[in-house]
Amino acid sequence: MGGAAVAEVHRMRHVTRRTTIPPRTLGIALAAIVAAALLALAMAAAPTSAALAVALALVAAAGVAGLLRLLGLALAQRDALQSGIDAETRRYQEILDALQIGLVLYDRNDRIVLTNKDFRDLYRGLGSHLQPGVTFEQLLRQVIASGAMPELQGDTEAWIAQRLEEHQHPQQLIVRRLANGRWRRITEQRLADGSLLAHSVDVTELLDREAQLKRLNADLDALNVELALLSNTDALTGLANRRHFDHVLSVEWSRAVRHGTPLALLMLDVDHFKRFNDRHGHPAGDACLREIATVLRGTACRPTDLVARLGGEEFAILLPHVERAEAKGMAQRCIDAVAQAGIVHGDSPIGPVVTLSVGIADLQSVDAQAGPSSLIDAADAALYSAKRAGRFQVALAPSHRPTDAGDLNR
Repeated sequence: MGGAAVAEVHRMRHVTRRTTIPPRTLGIALAAIVAAALLALAMAAAPTSAALAVALALVAAAGVAGLLRLLGLALAQRDALQSGIDAETRRYQEILDALQIGLVLYDRNDRIVLTNKDFRDLYRGLGSHLQPGVTFEQLLRQVIASGAMPELQGDTEAWIAQRLEEHQHPQQLIVRRLANGRWRRITEQRLADGSLLAHSVDVTELLDREAQLKRLNADLDALNVELALLSNTDALTGLANRRHFDHVLSVEWSRAVRHGTPLALLMLDVDHFKRFNDRHGHPAGDACLREIATVLRGTACRPTDLVARLGGEEFAILLPHVERAEAKGMAQRCIDAVAQAGIVHGDSPIGPVVTLSVGIADLQSVDAQAGPSSLIDAADAALYSAKRAGRFQVALAPSHRPTDAGDLNR
């Protein structure tokens, strides 16, 4: 129900109960008045001429009868018009009461003009304070006094002043929780004549669905994070997997080439791991790989370092902003830390514990135009050099650039 329909009910309640009398009817009224005057003359002339008096009396009687008929017609016309207005008013009120939204119309002085059933049901305990003539402020104070606004705390008068200002210049939707726990969305609209139409809708289910949707979205976000983590994580060791390693390598390669910053890659392999599995069994082999992963993660621990398991017993450590000499030091610390972990290897020709071999490559080892896979190839080649040299050691890929006298490749 729009503001125009409500305003129509308001207008019909204030139609002046007047009847327009057409000119012909006015003529009859004048004739009746003349007849009354003639009757008075007849009474005055009675001693002089009986015939004249009788004539005048008859004319006067006819005029009075016409006047009475005129008055009867006017009253009937007025009653018919008022009956039509009352019927239309009741019809509009029935329509308003059938709506599932609360409606209240205030005049330009903020006095209640009309309400509908839904609005009255919201505040049924207020009784006479919902009647026409009650001001918005009076109604507001009664609502607060009734406890219908449980969320209201603190300075009540300041809140009332703010609410009155919002009411005078309505601009935004108001969502409020009632004492029964239901939520209502209130909209206020100033009409052209200065009156104000306020309507409220129960939005409890809508807010519940929105809250449920928000929870579902949060759960979905958490699942997406978990899925992303799982898709980037090696299930056995918890390190980055090959997929994530390739992505980070591509990003760091592009950054290093673009800015001319160092980038080093360590390829690490467990020495004689097949013999370890054959001797101790695959469950022990898995435990061995998990312990090595823990050691490597604790050794290469800068935020920018990436430790990954590429597959089987092969690991990789990507070191952004690390020069060749520093990379070699990191490789040696990894070898020493794994050996010191003391993981027993019952069938290694190197010694009684599990050991590593490491190959190192950096941007000096490859052509920058060849792409990030060339860094992996160079580090792999260096790793095989370390294995061929007897394992349990570090090998550097040769540099293709001019080096200083102290360079480790010389």
